[in-house]
Amino acid sequence: MTSSDLPQRLPISVEIIPGETLHGYLRRVANANHMPTMRSLFVLLGISVESERTRASQMLADLPRMTAILGQDAETIRELIPVFNVKSGQTAEFHRLKIRDLYINHNGRRVSPSGLQVSSHHRFEWDLLPLGFCAETWDLLIDRCPQDGCGNRLTWAGRGAIHLCGHCGYDLRSASVAKVQPEHRQNLSFLADIICGEPLRQQRALLRLHPQLRHLNRGSLFELVLLFGRVELTFSGKYESLRGRHKLGYPERLLLGSEILIGYPQTILDRIAADNIWLMPKYFTVLREMALSNLTEEAANFLSFMIQEMRPKSSNKIEDLAATRQTEGMLTLREVARTLKIQNADVRSLVNNKLLPAINVRCRHRAYQWYRRGDVEKLSEEMEDRICLADMSADTKLPIQAFEQLVDIGVLKRHPSVALSSLYKGTYVYPWHWHVFQRKFNKSVGITEEGDSERIPLAEAFKSIGGRPKPWGGLIVKTLAGALPGGLKMFLPENGWSSENLSISKECYHLLMYGQVDFNLMGTFSRAACTRLEAEEYLNCFPRDISTLLNLGLLRYVKHTSAALDFECVQSVGKVYISACEIAARLGIKAMNLAKWARVHGLEKPDENSVMWRRQDVEIYLPTQQSTWSHSSQNEKARYG
Repeated sequence: MTSSDLPQRLPISVEIIPGETLHGYLRRVANANHMPTMRSLFVLLGISVESERTRASQMLADLPRMTAILGQDAETIRELIPVFNVKSGQTAEFHRLKIRDLYINHNGRRVSPSGLQVSSHHRFEWDLLPLGFCAETWDLLIDRCPQDGCGNRLTWAGRGAIHLCGHCGYDLRSASVAKVQPEHRQNLSFLADIICGEPLRQQRALLRLHPQLRHLNRGSLFELVLLFGRVELTFSGKYESLRGRHKLGYPERLLLGSEILIGYPQTILDRIAADNIWLMPKYFTVLREMALSNLTEEAANFLSFMIQEMRPKSSNKIEDLAATRQTEGMLTLREVARTLKIQNADVRSLVNNKLLPAINVRCRHRAYQWYRRGDVEKLSEEMEDRICLADMSADTKLPIQAFEQLVDIGVLKRHPSVALSSLYKGTYVYPWHWHVFQRKFNKSVGITEEGDSERIPLAEAFKSIGGRPKPWGGLIVKTLAGALPGGLKMFLPENGWSSENLSISKECYHLLMYGQVDFNLMGTFSRAACTRLEAEEYLNCFPRDISTLLNLGLLRYVKHTSAALDFECVQSVGKVYISACEIAARLGIKAMNLAKWARVHGLEKPDENSVMWRRQDVEIYLPTQQSTWSHSSQNEKARYG
């Protein structure tokens, strides 16, 4: 094209402002030359009005024509025109910034009202979608007219200055907008320095980075900030919710990503350490998944290099994994189960309840879980140092309810292990505390000589106490304190201490039966179910009575079981009814003769099918004062005893 072939220059030449966008410059040119719209300028420049990608290609192809019409040198114009990667359709060079073209705003315009007050031109940073703010004024960018009654999207169509709305002519410089919070500006200014075209600001930002990052181009650093920020939001569960408020989650995404990039590599090391996953941390896995289609080539290469350098060095061979595990002092699930003497499923239960830390190991073929030897040994010591109430009951032949009460009132110290309670039902105590209690109790219990008629076996005494738990807690506490009338003694001490050979004095028996001494130190140990034997002891009845109560519907089994009784029903029966065994024990006669005694004294059962008596009715006929207590008269003893 010769000089004679060049088109005529526009009457008014407009100088390009550094950092200005192409659309912003052309809008100022059209406005200065009083053209009705930018479309008129495109026609003059010989550009068909199609997509921005097409217009950019046409401008670069006919650059001499553009420079002649606009009166600018070719190099200055070339810097304004985005260069798109035609093959991949993914990357672009935008003001010397190599980024993916999806980060460039192709629809409409965004502005900073305060920035337009400083200078009425459109900065190229405003066209970077993820940025969302003006680093010059800290305005949050707007893309719609704030004028009441308008609210239209700001576009490049229409005529007028850059600072005016193309629909209603509203002066955008007067709009009030939100600002970036002051505490966020330091990290965001780093990002703005990376993006801008000023060499001094770029150098200032690069000096804040690790040397491994300084060789990357500005576009790659920008994309890494976005990637790291998105991963952080994904791990915290905020990413999807933020997308509704802003397409790319400003400002959280930019803030978090900038923090990671500035603190690299320590920030990455901290995150993979917190992962608690060996060989391929989950953090790296998520990074790679999100980077597959979100990074340009240079940024993707750096990410691969970073993961390769930071991940633990090990091959995918099984024998190499075993060697690594032994070197690091790790145990497999089976080894943990053998150490703790539990099942494999119990180990998984401890891990699920966060009682045993597990390290997840991923290799090419499958996943594993390893466990630190120190964590397992600590848990083993905790689980070994225990004794359950059932074992204590078996050793002493005392009922388990006695130890439940002692634990509940604090005489025996409950084992605090959460791991034990998560795996096993029941209560555990420290063995040393149990042994100390045994020694104290054995010293407090006296010996009853054979044939002593002044004492009553405790098992017989408890038969006169029904409808409530037996007061083991109160008896033992008072025995240890030396405050039990007549003391607690043993028959046949060579057989060890058990409920079968313990005895109390007649005075204590009378006080116990009529509640004239506080034996209510039984604790509040609650249970949902009990066995048939426990129900018999609670109600002081015979096995056949339990069967009859079940048939009458007064007792019931716990749902989905055929062995455990509903303890709430047992308590209800004990409050309303009294057994023949309990009545006979309180009278000092045989239970088989109670029916004869009842006929003489006019005491009747509620109905013929009932195996128990109404407690309220029976209490009228039983002695209530110590002065009247004698079990029964001598004649009645001879008749019914």
